[in-house]
Amino acid sequence: MKRKLFLAMAILVFFTSLMEAQNTMDLSGAWMVQLDQNRKGMNHTENLEINLPGTLTEAGYGLKTSGSDFGILTPTYKYIGVAWYQREIEIPKEWKDKSIEIFLERVLWESKVFIDEKELSMQDALGTAHVHKIGKLSPGKHKLSIRVDNDMVHNIGDKGHAYGEYTQSIWNGIVGRMELQAKDPTYISSVRTFSILEKDQLRVELEIESAGDVKSEISLE
Repeated sequence: MKRKLFLAMAILVFFTSLMEAQNTMDLSGAWMVQLDQNRKGMNHTENLEINLPGTLTEAGYGLKTSGSDFGILTPTYKYIGVAWYQREIEIPKEWKDKSIEIFLERVLWESKVFIDEKELSMQDALGTAHVHKIGKLSPGKHKLSIRVDNDMVHNIGDKGHAYGEYTQSIWNGIVGRMELQAKDPTYISSVRTFSILEKDQLRVELEIESAGDVKSEISLE
């Protein structure tokens, strides 16, 4: 019983990983970036380039510092405010009618996503990834813009571990995994397993999301 259960779980993990690879697009690489400290939006006059994942400090953008600030971390370049990151993406034909999400890991603090200049989603979290649910996109080329604001979005004081110059500096950028993810209109968004050893059983909890608004029956075999 246990051997069969282990084999079934291994096969499930293998095919899940294979499907995820086919429905994931890596967004790391060269992006255009524009600093917008006055919050006027993109003016498309600057042609600065940055490699993401990364920060403005690593790219040498912002106010160059001189010496070390007392008692806090001092990056070589400082920037507090809005920065726009933009690049072209191409949606494959196989993603037609799929629901698309943008996954951004380690963003400080707020991110807004625009597709072809239209704002579609906003997230603000310090401890978890920003997941932007975009919906359907037609196959072909689109302009993806991400507006990152590393100012104090919510007043948490100046001693926060996830936001502060005492712990990590206040950087602007995206420093973790970043990708497009294509989902079927109805898909399993999470799977949790619980061992029930005394009964030699495994309880599986699934969370299913659907783009439709009609009630449906789902059967697992």
